[in-house]
Amino acid sequence: MRNILRIQNLLLAALCTAIVWGCERREDPTQPIVTGENGTVVKFTHEFGPDGPGYLPPNGEGLTLTESPLRDSKTYRPPGYRPEGQGRPYPVLYLLLDFGGNGGNGGNTDVTEEYYFEIGLRRLADSLILGGVIKPMMIATVDLYNAYGGSWYQSNNIQGMYEDCLTEFVAYTDTATNFSQHNGRLSRAISGVGMGGYGAIYMSMSHPELFASASSINGHLAFTSVSVTHGFAGISAWIPRVFQENFVTPLPPGTLGTPEALLPYYSMSPNINRALLKPYTNLMFSMAAAFSPFDPATATLNDSLTWMNAAMAGGADRSWKVAMPFDWSGQLWPTSWQKWRTKDVAQILAGNPVALADVEVLVIAGSTPDFNILEQNRVFHDVALARGASTVSYQEFEGYDGYPTRERNYLDRTLRDILIFHSQQFPDPETLGP
Repeated sequence: MRNILRIQNLLLAALCTAIVWGCERREDPTQPIVTGENGTVVKFTHEFGPDGPGYLPPNGEGLTLTESPLRDSKTYRPPGYRPEGQGRPYPVLYLLLDFGGNGGNGGNTDVTEEYYFEIGLRRLADSLILGGVIKPMMIATVDLYNAYGGSWYQSNNIQGMYEDCLTEFVAYTDTATNFSQHNGRLSRAISGVGMGGYGAIYMSMSHPELFASASSINGHLAFTSVSVTHGFAGISAWIPRVFQENFVTPLPPGTLGTPEALLPYYSMSPNINRALLKPYTNLMFSMAAAFSPFDPATATLNDSLTWMNAAMAGGADRSWKVAMPFDWSGQLWPTSWQKWRTKDVAQILAGNPVALADVEVLVIAGSTPDFNILEQNRVFHDVALARGASTVSYQEFEGYDGYPTRERNYLDRTLRDILIFHSQQFPDPETLGP
């Protein structure tokens, strides 16, 4: 009996220890594991319009859904950081955010400028810097979402000029922080998860003058590509899911369809606040706002055949102002689909093999089944190899039963790899200038 009680007490003590340890991890995720001076995190609000740079419309006057020109930003400053003129300057890594703002990312987590810091980015960076694993650096994030859950860091007159917002934010960071002006682009890097991974690769292609290195974790890197080798049919694989999520049956191919018959198609809509119900719908509406927006004043008839207009279905007098890349039968619609292809980074690289010639790139992909991420990344890697893009490195990682490689899972591990990779690309501290 005494032995039984002793075993019970030991088990109870172990359980209590585990509970306390788990609670400590959750309640204090920024606690450094290496002693010494810690880094700091600075938060501020930046205005991209109307009084600031006019890249976003005044609140409530957007052509899509209500947007705010006021956007929050968070920047990590390393241990020992001092203002310009009072200490050595630093390189900066821009971390772009995943799809799922305004309550997305699985329906239970807002993806905001807090995204990476909530999983312990400050603690991780402090540990690696103080341990001498990486060079001291700044890490900057900014909320550049639209009301569809993600801007894809694109600029157009319908959703807003988000690519311009990002380049302006880079310029602001250059002057508002102790950035290493002496080395320019060599001291700038860009990375992100999911949509942010896509944005990092896209921005490094579009603005190689800004970034010397780029990386992606589970990025959407080949959404319009088709690969027999990897069993991926591009966005064609997602279209049936959109119909299913909206309880709409596609019409037979070639059907001209009466207005009444087409009403269910035009009634399809995103639901960002309950993302688990419509993940593929939400994703494709956000991509359409970025890649194939619809302006009734300038659109052609071909565009209008896939225009998602709630009023057409007898619903609210509101247009989503997007043209989907497929029609009411679920067939790819060439006019819109081709616009998507011009924004697919795998297609960009295939057509311009030197697009990443001056940028060191690391692509990391997990085995998540969501949105065919693994297949997309393998296709992108294949294109990089075929086009001789020698600056592109690629790696995969596995999850395990009950803990797949989606959302925030494994971000602590993959972010560590990302920080080390970019640290290796940054100039040595003694070359950063006075």
